Amino acid sequence: LQVLDTNTESLKDAILPNTPFDYSNWKIHCMTKDSQNNLWVGAYQTGIMVVPRQMYGFKSMKLSSKFSTTENSGCITAVLKDQKTGDIWVGADGGGVFNIMGNKVYTSRNSGLTNDSIMALAMDKRGTLWIGTYLDGIFYKTEGGVVEKVKEDGHHHSRKIAALVYDEKRDRLYACTYENEMLMISADSKTVTRRVTRKNMTCSGTLTLDSEDDVLWVGLEDGIVKYDLTLNKFEIIKQGEDYQHGVPLCTYNDGETLWIGTRNGLISYNSMDGSTVQYSEADGLPGNSIMSIQKDDAGRL
Repeated sequence: LQVLDTNTESLKDAILPNTPFDYSNWKIHCMTKDSQNNLWVGAYQTGIMVVPRQMYGFKSMKLSSKFSTTENSGCITAVLKDQKTGDIWVGADGGGVFNIMGNKVYTSRNSGLTNDSIMALAMDKRGTLWIGTYLDGIFYKTEGGVVEKVKEDGHHHSRKIAALVYDEKRDRLYACTYENEMLMISADSKTVTRRVTRKNMTCSGTLTLDSEDDVLWVGLEDGIVKYDLTLNKFEIIKQGEDYQHGVPLCTYNDGETLWIGTRNGLISYNSMDGSTVQYSEADGLPGNSIMSIQKDDAGRL
């Protein structure tokens, strides 16, 4: 594949950055462009390669609690999209909260935050941003308002928040912690209303709500448990002898199937019959550490 410079009428080899193919010896039989000016290349006994019109569509953004635009001081732990405005919020462990559209960083230096180690983000139906920190509990920022701390109910609660999820039906937030408890927070009153404890309930950082079945899937250091929101009780998920689960790193609820990402691969758990299927590098995964799961409009995971 070569490129003709029409000004100098000279040929040179085409250089396609980030292309995982060695096309230097391909026998190219045909080419065409689509409506978006992407180039489609057909090769003899090889297949089709798509060459995007834009090879560099990504922009690197620095996130620093020191308000520096030339350095990063935080590890990205959460990314949240505002469904109303399309704005993106980013949480960083050590870097505070970053608002993309507003190009503003909220940290302990310039806001009501008292800890810059952000572990989780969530947003309720009012557009209120909820912020879970590692060392000082939960904060919130109302739309157009300032960052404030959630009111506690007089009892001692863990301040080490691992995960947050919003329940629109009950207008409530659930917070899983690193210290054997789960908190329920009223999104209206901004107050902790319930504290649920369980032995060995150290959250691994993943919390998924199934609003249809009224259950929470909680990732713990020793596996997955289900919390029934109607009965207010935990249910241990029985796992087959052949199921070598790892610590749950992420979960995705897909109807009857709960997908669980671990460092030992991807787990498919059928919530109806309790059966599991484990996928690993042997099944085509590029690696066994699954850190995030999402589904596109075509139904692909």
